[in-house]
Amino acid sequence: MSELRKHLQQAKQQYESLRYQGDLAADALPKPTANWSLRLIAAAGALAASAVVVVALWTSFNPPAQTDVAQVNDVDVADVIEEEPAEEPISFAVQDVPQAPEIGPLWTNDDPDTQWAPTFPSLEEVTASEATSTETRS
Repeated sequence: MSELRKHLQQAKQQYESLRYQGDLAADALPKPTANWSLRLIAAAGALAASAVVVVALWTSFNPPAQTDVAQVNDVDVADVIEEEPAEEPISFAVQDVPQAPEIGPLWTNDDPDTQWAPTFPSLEEVTASEATSTETRS
């Protein structure tokens, strides 16, 4: 082997033989603390929130039972309902049914300020021009 090769292998062995003398993970990471009070508060909050969700779902799927007044046997319906004097029915007369207002043409070229605006052909003009163009093609 050449002298350079021996020197490189010796440097490699020396590099690989170096080791950390302690526990690197324990030295690099922060020390774990017993923060049980914070964990206990977080667990209690999560438990309370889940209890609220369970109660909300339970009441939405199981509404409270309602008893009908007519189904109660020991109470007479006439005793429970007091008769009130009859009120006169409210009535009113409608004179005319409201109608939508009549609107004239929305676009006219009579106004001098709108003379620059283009005019649009009517439906009859468009169908007539299409009919004449199809006749000239055939």
